[in-house]
Amino acid sequence: MNEVRTRPGNDATILVAAYAFTSLPIARALIAAHDRGVKVAVVADATENRKPASKVRMLMESGVAVRFDNRLQMLHHKFLVLDGTAVETGSFNFTKAAASEQHAENACVFRNSPQMAATFTGAWQRLWRESDPAS
Repeated sequence: MNEVRTRPGNDATILVAAYAFTSLPIARALIAAHDRGVKVAVVADATENRKPASKVRMLMESGVAVRFDNRLQMLHHKFLVLDGTAVETGSFNFTKAAASEQHAENACVFRNSPQMAATFTGAWQRLWRESDPAS
């Protein structure tokens, strides 16, 4: 992923729930979207994303809103909600390894699916409320 495309306008959003996040291309794409004025927010697994290889710190330093889930042993979600109308979900972690040919992964994209996006947005909002601000 080199670019995350959202619809034009002030209501463009990318909501991310991530277990592992070590992919530099995905981090750069989210930062580029943030720099274009897209509201980007990430809820990440606390333990996994405090490891040195995590790109979550890079997101934070670029101004992307990040919270860590410390409540559970593992936040194992892997999904994106785009503009309240599209969802990407599956087994695909946001990692270099997942994008390699060494893993068998799936990523399903549902476009023009506002009802599904609303369900995932509700789940994301609950995770956000229950998570701690990253520091």
